[in-house]
Amino acid sequence: MTDPQPTPQQPTPQQIALQNVTANVIRIGSITQTIHYTQRAKALSSVVNEGLPPLPKDELWQTRPQETQLRQWLATQQLRVIGLEGAGGYGKSATAAKVVQILATASDSGFESQPLWVNFQEPIAFGTFARWVIRKLVGEVAYDQRRETYEQLDDAALVQESLNNLIQHSCVLAMDNLETLFQSEALWQPYGEFLAGWLGRSGGGCLLLTSQYRLELPSANAWTWLPLWGLDREQGVALLQGEGVTGEQADLEAFVEAADGHPLLLTLAVNLLKRQERKILSNRRFCGWGVVG
Repeated sequence: MTDPQPTPQQPTPQQIALQNVTANVIRIGSITQTIHYTQRAKALSSVVNEGLPPLPKDELWQTRPQETQLRQWLATQQLRVIGLEGAGGYGKSATAAKVVQILATASDSGFESQPLWVNFQEPIAFGTFARWVIRKLVGEVAYDQRRETYEQLDDAALVQESLNNLIQHSCVLAMDNLETLFQSEALWQPYGEFLAGWLGRSGGGCLLLTSQYRLELPSANAWTWLPLWGLDREQGVALLQGEGVTGEQADLEAFVEAADGHPLLLTLAVNLLKRQERKILSNRRFCGWGVVG
């Protein structure tokens, strides 16, 4: 009699999740770090996304302690690199963008040049990024005069050239969604050299990073990471009420707490409520609370 074949074991959710996790080794100077992340590999973009992300209306903006701390650190200019770390949707990009927006409109920011913002929603080859930095700092006319020279520089030379210009012009360079660059060691390597070179030099300016993953950087006295978490209950309720959500205070606070103060999740909930209100005009209540207007 033939033994019955064992029933194939179905993979557990944890095993399925681990199948989508990639581990890559990245380097910054003498520091080697393994990054585990779940992003799918993306094709390189030939265009630098330099626009600030859309920000909430001023009346909806919830200032968190991390924003205040960032502004204080930039005002003192004692740090070479400031990293804002947190999971997706907690508002790293928005918080950094609000700080950069205020910095750009300040009459006396303490920096010689306007801040630069690059969003790495799509990975960008270092050469494209470095030439963009140089062009922004030296200006279009001066860049065009030496365009052929800049185009011929390899990554190692572009690291030095971009660093020279950043130090000379003293500005804040914000690098948003840095984790997108961790998808391969080849993509990251010149960026790692760029960071190490920046930390190894003196002069004005600051790099402002946002990332889902904390990097272990050398020269600890010159950099810091600032973790970003959700809105507190008071801020979360203020966000909901600012969007027109009504209900008992205790119910609103309970929802904010259940959502861990996650700004994106709260905003999605508001949008769901508004769609529900449009469908059921006669019923102004949903899960104990509703939307005005």
